[in-house]
Amino acid sequence: MTHHHGSLLLFILLFLFGARPVVSYAQSALPLDRFEGEDGLSHDWILDIQQDNQGFLWIGTSDGLNRYDGYEFVVYQHQPGDTTSLRQNLISDLVLGANGDLWVAAGGLHRLDRSTGHFLRYDLGLDPHISIPQMAADGHGNLWIAAETGVLYRYDILRDTLVGYGLSSPGAALEPAVAEVSFTWGDRPLTVDVEGTLWVSTTHQETVQLHRYEAASARFQSMSLPSDLGVVHALHASPSGRVWIGGQRLGWVDPQT
Repeated sequence: MTHHHGSLLLFILLFLFGARPVVSYAQSALPLDRFEGEDGLSHDWILDIQQDNQGFLWIGTSDGLNRYDGYEFVVYQHQPGDTTSLRQNLISDLVLGANGDLWVAAGGLHRLDRSTGHFLRYDLGLDPHISIPQMAADGHGNLWIAAETGVLYRYDILRDTLVGYGLSSPGAALEPAVAEVSFTWGDRPLTVDVEGTLWVSTTHQETVQLHRYEAASARFQSMSLPSDLGVVHALHASPSGRVWIGGQRLGWVDPQT
């Protein structure tokens, strides 16, 4: 992928602002099993759910991390004076690394040591009062951290190094610089495709861009998106290779086209 993006096709689907498709739904309710505090769940405000390769469900809530094995919950919470516990109980995001490691955003970055049930706290120089709306693990040994300040951090797990990326100027590619964008709660600006490559969306004023991280050069390649997409709130990389983009409209790009 180069700076010339003529070969990338963007298909904007017919979800125009104000348009409403006519769809008929059968009025039937699906059976739903509910879990609440009396069942062992630490809180009923659920912020993220991940399932690991052992089948455990990991559930991030506003009052702790929960592991569910199909029968009961194990709850992980902050313990005053215990540096092997979570820094706080509000779990803003969870991500599973390629090797199965569980990474937890809770007033900072943590990794769970499954053999002990303890957490390793990572002091990356990030302000613990800054929330982390989303993280993503790519296929090159990096953990990506979108901070609400607008800085996108790349944490090289093996080398234990951190690099921050931001928009150096409107319309510019992501570079190590002071950010001028923001990542907010509820947005999912990061996705990793089938090749393990990170994609990130940014919106600055009326400039909407999609960026792809090139591991070989350690730089981002960027493409502009139509401004009528509005603020991009979600990205999703499908198994087919398409990267879906959700804003005021829905569209996708195919990097191979």
